[in-house]
Amino acid sequence: MGINILRLIICIIFRLEEEEQTRQKLQLERAQLEGKIKNLEDLVASQHNDLAKVQKERKMLDDKLQEIANQRQDEEEKLKNLLRIKTKQESQNNDLEERLKREIEVCVPSNEIFHRINFLFSFVKNLNVKFVDLKVKIKNFVLNYKNEHKILMIYNRN
Repeated sequence: MGINILRLIICIIFRLEEEEQTRQKLQLERAQLEGKIKNLEDLVASQHNDLAKVQKERKMLDDKLQEIANQRQDEEEKLKNLLRIKTKQESQNNDLEERLKREIEVCVPSNEIFHRINFLFSFVKNLNVKFVDLKVKIKNFVLNYKNEHKILMIYNRN
């Protein structure tokens, strides 16, 4: 009977050692899993921060897009106004040329008519200078408009 008790005690000691080894392995696994959980929590927090930054940047881009759209609308209004002025000046120029032709045909050249003709020529020349200036402004506006349109198209693709 003493030998059986001794065998039983030895079996219990081996089982306790096996249980202790199992407990240590489980503790190691638990520590590793807790480390992984912490890493995942850190990753989630980092992604939340990145998401907040991206949302803030998107809002800023949306605001800029709205500002550009408003500027574009203002520039379109300016273009319409410039085109109206251009048309009006072209009409005035044509009217003055017609008046000049009629006066030349009807009147005998005299000193007074000569002065009128010079005045009308200088006036027409001044109108032509303004007309050329308007053409340049319109060309610049159209170029700016095309550039802004390209920027908007690139932004809308993204």
